[in-house]
Amino acid sequence: MSESIDRVAREILFRKYWNAKGWTNGTITQAEFEYAKRAGLMFDRVDVSHDAVIERALKIRGTLALERVARAFLCSLSSRRLDWRSALGSYSAVFHLPAHRFMSTSNPFTCGVCGQFDDSRAVDVSVLNFQRLKWGGVHHEDLYYAVQDLEWFAALEVPAPNERDLNVLSTALAKFANLPADAGPAELEKSLRGVLPSNRSERRILIQILGLAGILIPKTRPTFWKEYPLKTDREFPHKPWKTDWSYPVVWWRGADGINRDAVAFWFPMLS
Repeated sequence: MSESIDRVAREILFRKYWNAKGWTNGTITQAEFEYAKRAGLMFDRVDVSHDAVIERALKIRGTLALERVARAFLCSLSSRRLDWRSALGSYSAVFHLPAHRFMSTSNPFTCGVCGQFDDSRAVDVSVLNFQRLKWGGVHHEDLYYAVQDLEWFAALEVPAPNERDLNVLSTALAKFANLPADAGPAELEKSLRGVLPSNRSERRILIQILGLAGILIPKTRPTFWKEYPLKTDREFPHKPWKTDWSYPVVWWRGADGINRDAVAFWFPMLS
């Protein structure tokens, strides 16, 4: 059996960052924060540096079985356990990550390989867990999120997927494959309506995870499927502030179709 999430601690975490109008800097008491910490849902801020993140990423990648990550993603489709779903995006983001030192580019503060800051910076770990539980993550390609997500995931119990999970993914892939050649990520999201229990934001993140996993990828851009794309090579459309889609799925079009090799790699049970 999979463990449940402490409902009181979850409510405290969500109240801190979210209300009916969206993002907020909510007020919680110290006692509530300590309660959520004991439940493993909120955390003290931590200082994070580039080299430490890379070291942790390579370590956690080596301890997790690919099959377990894929199984968790499948189980999330009917259960709506978004913390299970998130792991596939994070695992895909570090799957080909090379060991490296900080590489300066035209932006002297971020690494040209992975995009992480060089110097130590304080990170609000609690908000990352909020994003994980609320939507299944947001920026899986951000290495600190990916590392923290996978370290949390390593402690979870995940059941075996059921027939409904497999049917959801099969139905989703069939809908994706039948979209018009000029369809974009927005049409992918719309095609998922009614396929699985979800809201619009959850469906968008699910699609972005499938992009990181190599299932929904543009044919003319570097992706995370076969190798790690340098941060400097991850170009966005001319007006990136006008899109909420992440790389590489932001470039996907219906003509790119479904990468069946990636489907077979992650989910051989579908065949």
